[in-house]
Amino acid sequence: MARPAPVGGPSSRRGELLDQARAEPCSADVPLENVDDAIHSITRRTPPAPRFPGTRRPAPLRAPRSETGFALPVPDGMLLVTAVRLRIPAEGDLAIGSYTTWPITSVGAVFGAWLVRAEAWLDAWTGTIRQPVTRIGTPLIRAALPSDDGGLAGVATGGPVPVVIRGQRWATPEEVTAGFAAASSKLDLPLAHTMLRRSLVELHAGDYRLCVIDACSAAEIALNDAITARLRAHGLAEAETEQLLRLGSGIAEAFPVYRQLVAAGQSAVSRNRVIDQLANPRNRAVHAGEHPDEAVVQRVIETAGLLVQEAVPLPRPDDILRLTRSRSRR
Repeated sequence: MARPAPVGGPSSRRGELLDQARAEPCSADVPLENVDDAIHSITRRTPPAPRFPGTRRPAPLRAPRSETGFALPVPDGMLLVTAVRLRIPAEGDLAIGSYTTWPITSVGAVFGAWLVRAEAWLDAWTGTIRQPVTRIGTPLIRAALPSDDGGLAGVATGGPVPVVIRGQRWATPEEVTAGFAAASSKLDLPLAHTMLRRSLVELHAGDYRLCVIDACSAAEIALNDAITARLRAHGLAEAETEQLLRLGSGIAEAFPVYRQLVAAGQSAVSRNRVIDQLANPRNRAVHAGEHPDEAVVQRVIETAGLLVQEAVPLPRPDDILRLTRSRSRR
């Protein structure tokens, strides 16, 4: 993590603190702690940051910020994270540097990437879409109409329509724990499941053309991953594996190879179904620019979901926990 540049000329007291921080590396919490003497006196008039559990007092913020909102009751079974405590190495200026230059943006980016991984696993296990979904609405029209008092009244209509997705279940405590463990170990959701998840977002957003394309791509990726894993397990060279995969470059061609090599002739989906409900709708969407109706899209999603789960089964929460625990012992 890059260290921020010092701001202004340091006082003798601040110089002593800098030397001490460089000589004795320590850890700092967010917000930073034990740096009162290095903060300009004008900031002491600001309210202190919220206290985290512990014995040390957090330093006041240089630029306090408040947000207002509605306090809503937390439903049973919902995980509510009210604060996250982070410890980062504090060397030199980082321990007592300016609040405007210290790397909070880097901390936010790292935590954001962690949260995206965790949410992806929870979405896959629960079938839930956790990101906001908005359908493309009618054109947004704004107008100014004369009012009775001689002024103008602004009116508007149309625009995007937020979608509330109902009928989705909460994650269990085991799924939440496993999702957090996967994120901490930097385990990404398998690509086929990621693409299937994206197609569900597009389904709810009403973008049926992209939904068909991504759902078919998810099934195709799953078949190729399963075929590749089986060939490598049999000791086939990389070049030979690539050659066989090229023979089944499309999903209609890859499915017979998958059924023979991986599924031993058995599959929950027939080749005719793959062609009718995946290959053909995708080709019409890609090459002809066709926008299928919702009934077609629902069949595509169902068939793609069956193939993805069959070819690349989603690891269960206890599988993830066993894997992450074994990694932590190394």
